[in-house]
Amino acid sequence: MKKRLLSMLMAVLMIVSLVPAVALADGSNCEHKNVSEIVVEKNATAKQPGITAKVCKDCGEVRMCNVTPFVTKRNYCTTCTNPVTVEVQKATCTEAGLTVTYCGTCGQPIDGIAAKGVAALGHDYAFTVVVKPTCNKDGWGYAQCKVCGEPIYVANAAAAVALLPAGAEKEDVAAVEALFAMTNKDHKDTKALTTVTEKVVDKNGKTIATPAVAATHVETIYGKAVAVDKDGNLVRENYGTVPTGAGKEADKICADCNYVLPGKTLDGLNDAHKSAMKVIKEGEQPYLDKYDNDAKVDGVTDVVYCAICNKTFGGTTISYDKWNNVKADNVPGVTTEIRNAKDAICEVAGYTGDTYTWVMTKPATENTEAEYGFVLSQVGTEIPALGHHFVAVEGKAPTCTEAGYNYNGYYKCDRVDKDGNSICNATKGNSYQIPVPALGHNMTVKVLVEATCQHQGLNVYACSVCNTPLKNEKGDVAYYTAKVDHVAADELANVVAATCTEAGYSGDQVCKWCGEILKKGEEVPALGHKTEVKDAKAATCTEAGYTGDEVCTVCGETVKKGTEIPALGHKFVNGVCTVCGEKDPNYVVPNPFKDVEKSSPYYDAIIWAADKGVTTGKTADTFGINDGCTRAQIVTFLYRAAGSPEVKADTVNPFTDVSKDSVYYNAILWAVEKGITKGTTDTTFDPNAVCTRGQIVTFLFRYSGAEKVATGTDFADVASGSYCADAVAWAVANKVANGFADGTFRPEATCTRGQAVTFIFRALAK
Repeated sequence: MKKRLLSMLMAVLMIVSLVPAVALADGSNCEHKNVSEIVVEKNATAKQPGITAKVCKDCGEVRMCNVTPFVTKRNYCTTCTNPVTVEVQKATCTEAGLTVTYCGTCGQPIDGIAAKGVAALGHDYAFTVVVKPTCNKDGWGYAQCKVCGEPIYVANAAAAVALLPAGAEKEDVAAVEALFAMTNKDHKDTKALTTVTEKVVDKNGKTIATPAVAATHVETIYGKAVAVDKDGNLVRENYGTVPTGAGKEADKICADCNYVLPGKTLDGLNDAHKSAMKVIKEGEQPYLDKYDNDAKVDGVTDVVYCAICNKTFGGTTISYDKWNNVKADNVPGVTTEIRNAKDAICEVAGYTGDTYTWVMTKPATENTEAEYGFVLSQVGTEIPALGHHFVAVEGKAPTCTEAGYNYNGYYKCDRVDKDGNSICNATKGNSYQIPVPALGHNMTVKVLVEATCQHQGLNVYACSVCNTPLKNEKGDVAYYTAKVDHVAADELANVVAATCTEAGYSGDQVCKWCGEILKKGEEVPALGHKTEVKDAKAATCTEAGYTGDEVCTVCGETVKKGTEIPALGHKFVNGVCTVCGEKDPNYVVPNPFKDVEKSSPYYDAIIWAADKGVTTGKTADTFGINDGCTRAQIVTFLYRAAGSPEVKADTVNPFTDVSKDSVYYNAILWAVEKGITKGTTDTTFDPNAVCTRGQIVTFLFRYSGAEKVATGTDFADVASGSYCADAVAWAVANKVANGFADGTFRPEATCTRGQAVTFIFRALAK
């Protein structure tokens, strides 16, 4: 009994699965001619039931849907309690969508939950015009779906509108129609024509359309228009042209075919506004005042008010001379003018004009002045007709669709006036038009949309000359090209540059249309840091240094911090650091001389001199404090104390008693060069003579610059005119040397070696 009930239940469930489901769209009026067939293979492993369905593309009604469970019958659920709803197929532009609910445990359809269909979405087109519409012809182009990219040929405005969805807004329909529809059929819409603002000429230079000319009022006298000469002067009719003030509306022209709608002629405002015009003050012609010795009186035009224009005009002065064509500089018997001249044209003779000469027409009397005027002096002659100037008339070139024609020996006169307007239409020869057949179209394939991996391409047969769409032998204007394989883009996608610390990516080769990855890239190893040492600082004797940081030149990261370098400390040798030259504050210069006691007044000077290399003593361990100091020794001490400067190569030795190989040679030449000494004579220096106290202070005085001091000297043995007086005064003032207790300086006394280095020490070691 249970088995029978189970079989009956299964039969009911299978029947339910075959009943068409209710569509999302109302398909009551749909004929269901366009159906999407959907098939999904059963896959037990993936728990995917088999599905076979038909869904109407137009209304979305599910016409049939069979679900095959993914388990065997014996494994069907008695009661399915695990419903799973799956969108089997998503609706696209061209295919219907389908959503099915089934048991996730066995794959059976769930009782009471029907499959749901969605109508195809339809294309959302963007339109492209290939050939623009003209006044009397639709344009053509193509449309391409914004979603899927599928293209379609658009033959005309009606075809474009037909691609819009049902119920499209009127504004959208009008916008699409305007892209392709002819712009002004038969030029019925005159507002669509372009108003001409400047002269338009055709390819042959002939004027075909002109801009507007405003109608105007004209000047009058006694209500009659006044003539105007070529210079704009108001004159008699005999000498000028009577204006009408007429104007015209601007011509209108079709930008596509040059069709011209002529502008209407406008009456002059004197006529058009006649009923609204009122003469305020009547004018008068120029005249000769017989009551004033026939004086010339200028005229004036009528003053008129126009109510329509709300404007007063006229009242213009008319020159007597201009009115009568009188020239101010007329000379009797000389001044002439030509009247009645006429240009010759093709078949009509011209006339040179009659010559009128300015002469006296009435002699002066006692009461009147002479009168002058122009009198015919020479009759003109006829100018022969020019004859025609014939040029060959060109035919009409054929086009793709229209026949042309040629002429054989047909000519037309091309004479024009000074303004370029034709003055003769004479022709000669055979005017028969020799037909030239239409050229016919030159069919070529025009690619409208390139095929991609996403959509078909679209080509059209069109004339290479005029772009008119053409049908091939099968009657097709356009045809599709199949989708193509992916094509790699010119540039790689997803490229990531490697950095010092992070890996990069070479980039994927992707399709230029859909972006699908055609070939994956590879990881690019991190570049690693490229370092250089920055902020390094060498240690000195007194300051610590720094090894410097290792900094990446690419990313700027400090890869390794530096360390401090301890100060080096001084390396003193003989009281001076061999590294930085700083003196040792605790250094005591050794005394090399056994004959120099520390209690000696010369001690500091002798030790300084020995330390500085000024002197080395008489022997290695004796100085000879009280020994006399020779002139050569004194100069040598001073030379060494000054730093042993280099002697100029061109310095001449004037002394015969100073040999070049002597130890004091450079010192003596230097002293002479600096003006410190001149020798005992012009040619002798007397180097071994004992130096006096006066001589040494003189040497030092001259070396210091020989700047005198104001104090002078009070020494009894130093006369004011003595050679060493200024030097002694300077030495005492600068505490280089002192006198003796008895008030003497003893300038002629021998200067001992101890005194010599002491004087030099005091003068230079400050």
